[in-house]
Amino acid sequence: MSELNEYGFSHDRDAALMSDDLVAGRATQAVSADRSRGYAPTGRSADRRRPIVIMALLLDLANIVGGFLLAVAVLRLLPRVGDDLGRLAGRAAPIAWVVGLVALVTGGYYLIVHLVSGPRVFHFEVVGIGVGLALLWGRLTGRPAPRDDQSDGATGVRLLLAIFGLIAIVVGIQGLFTPDG
Repeated sequence: MSELNEYGFSHDRDAALMSDDLVAGRATQAVSADRSRGYAPTGRSADRRRPIVIMALLLDLANIVGGFLLAVAVLRLLPRVGDDLGRLAGRAAPIAWVVGLVALVTGGYYLIVHLVSGPRVFHFEVVGIGVGLALLWGRLTGRPAPRDDQSDGATGVRLLLAIFGLIAIVVGIQGLFTPDG
C-alpha cells in the first residue's frame, strides 16, 4: 500500500485533481478518460443526477404500461394471446389511474424542464401527457371513458385510443434505450 500524499490521496491521478495541474487541464483529461471507460463520476453531481434518471425511467414505464392499458381493445383481437392480454388488462384496470397520474406528472415535469432550459420538447413527454390524460379522463371530467362493454369491437374513440396506446408502447420502449444525458 502506498503512502498518502499531502492531500490525503494515495494515487498520483487523484493528487493531480487537487493540484495546479487541474488548471492546466491535465487532470480533466484523466477524468474524461475514466468516463469514457465507463467509470461513473463520484460526488455531488452524480448524486444529483440519480433522481432525473429515475424520473425518466418512470416516464418510460408509464408510457409502456399506460399504452398497454389503452391498446387493450386492439390487443384482444390478436389470435391465441388476445384473451390472456384482456384478462391481464382487466386485473390492471383498477390501478390505471395511478399509471395515468405518474405519466401526467413525469411528462409535465419534463415538458417544463425542456421548455425552460432546453434543448427542445421531446415526444416522450408529449406522449406521456397524452397517456396520463387518456387514463385519467373519467376522473378529470366526470364523464366515463369509452369502455369495452359499450360495443363489440374497437371502433370510433376506442380505436383512436388503442392506436395511441400502441404508439405509447413504442415510444416507451424507445425511451428505455435512449440515453438521458
